[in-house]
Amino acid sequence: RRPVIAGRGEGGSGCRCRLGTFSWGNRWSLCDVPRFTGTDMDGLLRKFYGAYYYASNMALVLLGGYGLDDLQNMAVRHFSDVPPRPKCEPPHDLGGDPVPPAVPVSDSDSETDSSPSSSNFLPPFCPARSLRRLYRIVPVDNRHVITIIYPLPPQYPHWRSKPTNVLAHLLGHEAAGSILAHLKARGLATGCSVEGDDATSSTHSLFTVSFTLSENGVLRWTECVDAVYLYLGMLRSHFETEGTLPLRIYEELREVSEMSYKFAEETHAGDFVTDLVETIVPKRIAPPQDRLLDAETRMFEWRPDLVKDILENFLSPSNSRVDLMSTVFGRSNDYEEIENDDKKKDNNRDVDDDDDDDDDNSKNMTNNETVLCCSCDDPSAPPPPTAFDLMKAMNVWRDNAGYAPSAMPFTPSQDGAPPPQMEPTFGTKFWCHAIHPDTLVRWEGMREPATRRSKEATEAVERAGLALPPKNNFVPTEFGLRALPPDDDDHPLVSSSLKLCIAVGKKKTWFAATVQRYNSIKNQILLFFEDEDEKWYTLDFNSVEAKSMKLNNGYEGTLNGGKVKFRIVALAMNNAGPIRKYEDDTDDHVEDGTAFPPVPPATPASRLPKKIVNNKVLKLWHLQDRKFHRPSADLRLHITSNRANATPHERACGDLFVVLIRDAMMEVAYMAEVCELFYWLSSSDTGYSLRVSGFDHRLLALATEFLKTFLSFRDREGARDGLPEVVKEGRFEQCREILMRSYSNAGSKSSQRCSNARLRCLRPTIWSDYSKLEVLKKITVESFTDTMTLILEKLSVEGLYHGNCNEADAKNVAKLLEVHFRAKGKGGLKKYPRQVVIKVPESITRHIVTLASKDITDPNTAVEIYFQVGLDDIQHRVMIDLLVDVMSEPFFDQLRTKEQFGYNVSVDVRWTYGIMGISFEVVSSSKSASQITERIDKFIIEFRETLRNMKHETFAEHICGLAQEKLEMHNSMAEETDSLWAEIMDKRYDWEISRNEACALRSIKIQEAIDCYDRWLLGMKGDTKKKEGPKAEAAPTFGKKNCLTVQTVGCNGDGRPSIESADIDSHVDELVDKFHRHANHTTWKTNL
Repeated sequence: RRPVIAGRGEGGSGCRCRLGTFSWGNRWSLCDVPRFTGTDMDGLLRKFYGAYYYASNMALVLLGGYGLDDLQNMAVRHFSDVPPRPKCEPPHDLGGDPVPPAVPVSDSDSETDSSPSSSNFLPPFCPARSLRRLYRIVPVDNRHVITIIYPLPPQYPHWRSKPTNVLAHLLGHEAAGSILAHLKARGLATGCSVEGDDATSSTHSLFTVSFTLSENGVLRWTECVDAVYLYLGMLRSHFETEGTLPLRIYEELREVSEMSYKFAEETHAGDFVTDLVETIVPKRIAPPQDRLLDAETRMFEWRPDLVKDILENFLSPSNSRVDLMSTVFGRSNDYEEIENDDKKKDNNRDVDDDDDDDDDNSKNMTNNETVLCCSCDDPSAPPPPTAFDLMKAMNVWRDNAGYAPSAMPFTPSQDGAPPPQMEPTFGTKFWCHAIHPDTLVRWEGMREPATRRSKEATEAVERAGLALPPKNNFVPTEFGLRALPPDDDDHPLVSSSLKLCIAVGKKKTWFAATVQRYNSIKNQILLFFEDEDEKWYTLDFNSVEAKSMKLNNGYEGTLNGGKVKFRIVALAMNNAGPIRKYEDDTDDHVEDGTAFPPVPPATPASRLPKKIVNNKVLKLWHLQDRKFHRPSADLRLHITSNRANATPHERACGDLFVVLIRDAMMEVAYMAEVCELFYWLSSSDTGYSLRVSGFDHRLLALATEFLKTFLSFRDREGARDGLPEVVKEGRFEQCREILMRSYSNAGSKSSQRCSNARLRCLRPTIWSDYSKLEVLKKITVESFTDTMTLILEKLSVEGLYHGNCNEADAKNVAKLLEVHFRAKGKGGLKKYPRQVVIKVPESITRHIVTLASKDITDPNTAVEIYFQVGLDDIQHRVMIDLLVDVMSEPFFDQLRTKEQFGYNVSVDVRWTYGIMGISFEVVSSSKSASQITERIDKFIIEFRETLRNMKHETFAEHICGLAQEKLEMHNSMAEETDSLWAEIMDKRYDWEISRNEACALRSIKIQEAIDCYDRWLLGMKGDTKKKEGPKAEAAPTFGKKNCLTVQTVGCNGDGRPSIESADIDSHVDELVDKFHRHANHTTWKTNL
């Protein structure tokens, strides 16, 4: 979330917007400031609790696998003590009754006739001090963003028509004729985001228009705002000349919202109840009960009058503020360095008498400055004369003089530029200027409709070529599901758990079994029994009859013409895998962790990915979905090149290639994204990864557009200056600028810097962002195109096509790919690039890599201790998973909860191109790197005894819990595709990896876990079994282990390397090279 800088009332007027206060809290705002101002925070919190925490002001959603009566009893038991009415009057009046009763609106009723300019509108900004202003903001990292913010009345009464969604679609579309297309053509912007508020506030809503700018766009920011008002004027012209907007705009949005809701993937239970409870929270107008699930998503009626009202009355220059955040104004680091230099100079001066400190503080605080406090006192009044260092941080809310210098570049170093203000909570530096009245008048003229527009504005509209979004050809119209193969067809009983009454001799016995397959031609089901025997049985009802029958747990029927009786123990859900639940009631003992969960039978080969084609150019896998029953598909491709990562230059060219493709595809990709059809392209050490996903009807159309764009860089048909025609004039330099900013922002967080350095120590083929940035500065169009010709000369593709697609569809995809990648006789690869991983040297004293944080204002110190285990195999893999599962909670509880040692404390598994490991990570702003390292070491040693003394029952609970976690079903088709694709990318091709790992867990003994813990984390060798009696072992002796420690030291941390800020990144490269030499460049032999 971006910090909001709020204005304050004019001196002596007492005008201060209550909603303009900062909504976050920390020790400074909740403890230090109240103590200084004499505010009783405890009393305020209790008053707030008494005024707002009561039943009729709350909403409750319960979701669980229980009956309605059970859920109701839970609600009564846990929430009956909530008071029905407030205990005291609310401290603030937010525009009328703060607790309005919800007024349900039936689905057949129209929306309220009131316009958006309703009486309960409480503006979030103080108009006198926040609107019609330009805020120039200093960012932490390298970025250029302009945001125009318009306060609107609350939008929740308009849940049926969602007028802000319509406007966001029109202003934010990225196709031809859009604002973004116009700004891109002028080299001013590279991205766009327009959105309305989430419509849950009872006082106001915010409508924001944001653009990611180029450096040129920052200097010409007024032209970006010009384009917005020209587009608004074009929309107003439609209303004036035609009375409304084209109905197709609404129809497209309605169709997309309908299909998005109907075929939405299942969300996490926690997210679902959170979204639902926010929908039904008490408001003045609430959706009816039968619309609670779809009111936020679907559009029910077209209300152009509401759209027009917002256009006319609220999207205007006088009702806006402009936030311009840019590195052109410097970074927060720059000002920190200046302040540090000033402090050094101050420290070098002679101080005559300490008694003058209070007077100096008073002088500093009363010089044209106001104090941010909790009251609405006159800001011109001086603060109390008490000396208090905290006030220096608060002593910054001054008004910069004059209007915004829009006609000329603004830089902090220019003559007469005032010093920046500072937001006190996070220390954000900014300048605030009133926008010149002449500029506001010019913008107002631009938003006028055509009949009232000036000649200058009319010419500007014509030059810009602004237009409404074109017809979207990606809107899907076919939503049917592909038929499954008849010998492995769909049936409600497939994957369910049954019990069969079968005669054994003269006695009938109940046997448990799982339904594996259904043959629709023979109307037979294949049953898998506990003893792993399989047998076909004929159903006494067909699949059509089964869908109309009320099948549920406990249902009894017959098989084989009434000869065999069966009972349903657990009926499978749509997206569930095979169930092995053999108890008649519930397997509570399994859920409680006291018994190993039933492992489902192996999946038949017909339901696993099948290889459609396999040659040097293309290897394509296919799997038809039979779990989620949605008309969507997912196409994953990895395009391999031997030259993609040979040098930093080639890798930088590859990254730039990706940025250029995204830029060239932006207009097409946007139209597809509106229809829930997405693509994503990324570069890696071995080439490029592509994902195209969404409704399958138009999926191949988007994939074809991408392939044409991708391979145009190889064939360069219609090339201009060496670049293919898909790259518009001027876009090469703009894309290079985007990538340079991305490289310069990398590793800004301490924890991220630690992980990146650890990975680079292990992977010598990973080039640093610093080295890529240095070569990117020198890349020209000619060198780029020559390099990409070499990289794309020979390619091999491996892919997965999964979802609502049969084998014939997959073969069509294979033909499409082969046509494109075999063009002009280009062959595939004979040998794939080898991925190497460094062997961490075995040693008693670990190797330590100590880095300086990139952000010199970041106080956080991060430490990551990595223990390398070795080559991947399933036994060691599940053992690592188990040890991490056993250690995670005690590690977090001891260091984070009890000792408050760091705010980010974790232990996790590391899998690095076939090499496994365990990593401990702690991020702290109060401890040094050496203290963190020592504390992690101490935990590892102490936890050994905990593990040795662990009861077998407790250890079994960990094994059963981890197995249960591995056997959990996927929540969405995307999750299943991710799992299958990971096996392809890791070259394991273990399609049932979770089931196989659960089986491997079953045989693990506690002593085996202790032995692995001692060997991997402590370097102990030999017999480590616990011995009793007089021959009990002495204190353990620790030996050599494969351990690497990476430390990133914050700005104030002990042991921070003394290097200049400009050399911080190159210093990391030196340390990584040093580690590689220390390891003698010895690498593991893997299959990757």
